[in-house]
Amino acid sequence: MADLVLTGISGLKYEFWLAPVNPQWLSQPGLYVFVGPLGKVLYVGETGNFSTRRPGPGHEKWALASTYGKILVFSLVTRVDEAARNYAERDLILAYDPPCNVQNTPRGLGATLLTGRPRNALSDLGLLASRKKR
Repeated sequence: MADLVLTGISGLKYEFWLAPVNPQWLSQPGLYVFVGPLGKVLYVGETGNFSTRRPGPGHEKWALASTYGKILVFSLVTRVDEAARNYAERDLILAYDPPCNVQNTPRGLGATLLTGRPRNALSDLGLLASRKKR
């Protein structure tokens, strides 16, 4: 069972696991989030390789996120391509409006037009664990 489940603006659910302190990141692609006090999503990111783009101290958004208090890092390792990771990242940014993401955009009709990819494309690729029931 995941440590953190976030739901994108599309209704898709993403399962994340808490990263240990000072982890040895693997050479795998995925998504990550910085979560602050009271579960506030502070930053959403994606990477093609966790070992070269390490979420945590040293990350370009870490100092800004730290101004909100203690930060936990959660990760989701996946084998999908960059376009699918970008879609998922955007889906979560639009849902949570994290203050440390510079690409925040307003919600509304425009926000639902994420990238033009079909809503089920990510689940077809195996990135998402489940879909929100309507």
